Amino acid sequence: MDKQLLGAFIAENRKRQGMTQQQLAQVLHVTDKAVSKWERGLSYPDVTLLQPLAAAFRLRVDDLLTCRAGESEEYVKSDMTPVSEPIPPEPAAPEISPAVQAVLEITAENRSRHLSRRRYIAAIAALALILAAVLTILQSSGRLLKKHTTSPDGAITLTVYRDLLDRGTFRIQADQTFFMEGARCEFCGRGPALPVTRQTLTGSPTAVDSLQWSADGRYLLLCGRTGSRVAPAYIHLWDFTSYDENDPARETDLATEILVALAGYGDPSAPTAPLLPSLPGVTKNTFLPHVTLSNVHWLENGQRLGMAYGYNGTDSTRHSGTLTYDVRSGSITSLTETRE
Repeated sequence: MDKQLLGAFIAENRKRQGMTQQQLAQVLHVTDKAVSKWERGLSYPDVTLLQPLAAAFRLRVDDLLTCRAGESEEYVKSDMTPVSEPIPPEPAAPEISPAVQAVLEITAENRSRHLSRRRYIAAIAALALILAAVLTILQSSGRLLKKHTTSPDGAITLTVYRDLLDRGTFRIQADQTFFMEGARCEFCGRGPALPVTRQTLTGSPTAVDSLQWSADGRYLLLCGRTGSRVAPAYIHLWDFTSYDENDPARETDLATEILVALAGYGDPSAPTAPLLPSLPGVTKNTFLPHVTLSNVHWLENGQRLGMAYGYNGTDSTRHSGTLTYDVRSGSITSLTETRE
């Protein structure tokens, strides 16, 4: 079928019916631009439009496809003036040939199936967008994927949450205003007391797995993971001895302190000792291996922490064991290696 020939035939019959391109478009439920493209021979009408298009011209579909003027003379408009409103087309006069009818029915069925599939996909996509928006709003307000903990004396309740579903920042929310120590002075080692109800967790944790209070309610232990290869474990201690303006709560990165102590620093008995690793299977005066800390928990008195460690020594051997850390003195009090 020639596009130019069909386009000229459509234009001729539209004008014979006294219709504008816009009026024909309204009858067929398409745009006037689509009609314009047909008449200029730039595109074909959709197959599903052949029957209503033929009906608008009072032709058979066969005549439309073969560009034959088969309409009865009684239907030809004598007044060629365009009508102001589109006239609803009468049904096509003669029947359609069986072959053309079969093509139209198959095409209509396929089109209906494709439309249903597109509507289903669009509905699923819209539902997913709405769900994502709702989850994001809930997450940013701290009402999703959160962990609650209340101090043993019931004085304060804290909630740890991530403000975005993926790669968000972890924050801690309190049910009341409390004072948190700000950046510490390098001379006095103290920081200003800042009133807060929400605080961003330092250390950039990628997960917070547990919140553990010490038995006396003084300390809150936050355990999780970080993206750092140097200190992959997230072990932070919040000191809630007092959290008023005179004595604000303090946060300490225990994972880093423990790794420093394992490297030979921070020993109360030898505070100026040079780098001398205290780990089994590690050569003196070398860098500290990548130590993993796990299973961190409070011991019976609430002042010491027990945990497991593991690393590959410079002797090409995997070493693991347990250690005990005193939170008040900031030192490792025992280290035991487990032979595998």
